[in-house]
This record gives sequence, structure tokens and C-alpha cells, in this order.
Amino acid sequence: MAKNGVAANVLTETWAQAGYVNWMFWDKESNKLPFFVGSYLGTKKVFNIGAGFYRQADASLYKSTDGRDSTFQDHLCLGADVYIDMPLNKEKGTALNFLATYYNYNFGTNYIRNVGILNLHATPPPTDQSWAGGGNSQPTIGTGSIIYGQLGYQLPKLKNGTAFMPYVTATYKDFDRLKDPSTQFGVGLNYFVTGHHAKLTLEYQTRPIYKVDGTDIVRDGSKGELILQTHIFL
Repeated sequence: MAKNGVAANVLTETWAQAGYVNWMFWDKESNKLPFFVGSYLGTKKVFNIGAGFYRQADASLYKSTDGRDSTFQDHLCLGADVYIDMPLNKEKGTALNFLATYYNYNFGTNYIRNVGILNLHATPPPTDQSWAGGGNSQPTIGTGSIIYGQLGYQLPKLKNGTAFMPYVTATYKDFDRLKDPSTQFGVGLNYFVTGHHAKLTLEYQTRPIYKVDGTDIVRDGSKGELILQTHIFL
């Protein structure tokens, strides 16, 4: 149940409707799985444009600040994306990868969710230092809009068949509950040992810091995090 004039998710008996369509202008991608490969590492020439939606009636409960009034609100999420993945020089193995997405979310009045992936800091600091909580928690999803983009370039393959792909990312979030929007960046490097079957990724990314200032939640700079991960697919 929501507090302080903010919508909260609730369980209802209404049905959700969702759909996604895309146009594949060059090579075709397989849609047997609910996700795409991300990059074909120079083996395909792909140019897609897609759009989708998700809607569920009476999915959030909104309570006024004084707690006297409560109303159910609908969820409506819209999204669109552009994806390009293509070889640049097949002999050398170079390739280009580009993705841009736009999301417009309505989860109810002032709804927002802070997420800290693999966050080890269970004790939150004071809200005048970090409103989102401790560790790497940050405003991740909520009523408002998100613009995301990524650009990668696969370097010429090495003699042993492995390859490096440096990339950059940028994310712009503008949530209704926060007074200030945020822009965050990332720079990383993929090392493909055997394509997507075995790879390493090292990335540095920024995250926004928000604090409570009176009745507002305002931006208070950024902090960074370094992520090292491996992916093995058999």
C-alpha cells in the first residue's frame, strides 16, 4: 500500500495486455527465444526498428498524503528501439554494434523503485546523504521516461581467434518523483574468448546520487563502480 502520496504495486485480478513488433530490414534474427543475441560479432548484417507496449488496469493503489483517499491506477508502458549490428571488414573481423531505446513508463503517481544489483550494503545511510539507500542502489525504474544508448566496435580478431570489443553507454532518466533528471555513462571492454560461449567484460559506470532536501528529492552528484563479469554458455 502506498504512503506519502505515492503509488505502490498491488495484486489485482485484471488481465495484462502486451505486444511487440519489429521490422527487420537486412538479415533476419531468430525469435524462438524471448531475447536476442545482442551482437553477432560480424557474422550478420542487421538493422531493426521495434516498438512495444504493456498495459494492466488497476495495477497500482494510490493513497493521498493524509491517507484518506485511495484510488486504483492503470499501468501503461511504451517502448521503441533501433538496433544495428554489422561487419565492417570481414577479413579483419571488425564490426559495429549500436542500440538506442526509449521507454515511457506510467506505473502510477510518483511510483519509483530503487535497485542495487548484488548490493552488500544492507544498512541505508541517512536520506540527506543518499535517498536511494546504501551501496550501489539507484533509481532504476518508475513513472517517467528513460533513454538508453550503446555503441561498440569490435577490433580486428587476434591470431588465436579471440577478439576485443570496447563500448560506451549513456542513460538518461527523468522520473516524476525526482526533482532532477540524471544522465549516467559507462565505458567497457568485452573480451570474446570463444564468441558468446565464453567472454569477459570489464566496465566502469557512473550512477546518480539523490538526497532529500526539504520536500524534494534532488540530485547530489554521481559516484562510480567497476564491474568485472564472465559469461560462459555451453
